[in-house]
Amino acid sequence: SWISDKSIIQYSDNYRNNMSVQIFLLTEHV
Repeated sequence: SWISDKSIIQYSDNYRNNMSVQIFLLTEHV
């Protein structure tokens, strides 16, 4: 594939971090 394994891992980490931030913000506002 044209996407390297490292890119996929990087994307996964970024996605998980973004989700964590969103969840944190949601809980802060409740």
